[in-house]
Amino acid sequence: VARLRTAPEIGASVLALVFPNQKLKVLEERGKWIRVEFYDYLGHTAKEGWILKKYCTRLVQSVDRKHQERELDTALAQTRADMAAGRMVQESPEAHLARLDAMNLAS
Repeated sequence: VARLRTAPEIGASVLALVFPNQKLKVLEERGKWIRVEFYDYLGHTAKEGWILKKYCTRLVQSVDRKHQERELDTALAQTRADMAAGRMVQESPEAHLARLDAMNLAS
């Protein structure tokens, strides 16, 4: 678990916790820090803040823009469906990731 902070420094306030396998969108890089955004499934809100690079792994080195946008649109649509179905709290992170992986294999 890593801490999402308000600024790129260890003493900055913690906004949220980022759990393993959480998908993050990189917005900016500054030294050993990256500014990211993601959907906080526990808090039911979008979050944006700074995290140390050492806690992240880049999954895709180069993706064309249209593919990336389709992937983000799919993730957003699934998040909306999850919220409508009431799965946001009841579903474990592992179950959620397994369901998303199954969806990606089917498409």
